[in-house]
Amino acid sequence: MANKERKHIYRYRKSSLIYKLDQNYEYQSSITGVSFQHERFTLNTEGLIVVNKGYAWNGCSPKLSFFTMIFGTPEGDIHPEEEVPRTYYASLVHDVLYQFSGDITATGQLARKDVDREFYKLLKAHQFLPAFIYYLAVRTFGGLFWDGSG
Repeated sequence: MANKERKHIYRYRKSSLIYKLDQNYEYQSSITGVSFQHERFTLNTEGLIVVNKGYAWNGCSPKLSFFTMIFGTPEGDIHPEEEVPRTYYASLVHDVLYQFSGDITATGQLARKDVDREFYKLLKAHQFLPAFIYYLAVRTFGGLFWDGSG
């Protein structure tokens, strides 16, 4: 990895945000019929999600920061081809959609179960073995953080 650009950074000191995009990330989801635009990301009616460079998130929740250490839900091993933890993209898409769920549902219907399903699909696509356990956790506890209706 010496010659490759790092795809993420760790920020231990100021908060529990541990990842920050160094370039835009595009993901073709199955969430269609909803359009939303914000300075941090867009979702178009065909399901394309673009998260903009600079977006920061905490990975799989919950996370707590204590001095220079972060404690919380494991992120999995490093994917050998992508050189990021296996939960990296799943947590990115899930976090951005949850963060703006109230605003998105004000412009169109976005269901929490659809967002959670995308999380599961991305975990499976990156061969994260406990994907179903993580999916069950977001289905069980995600409602505590969901701001939208549905």
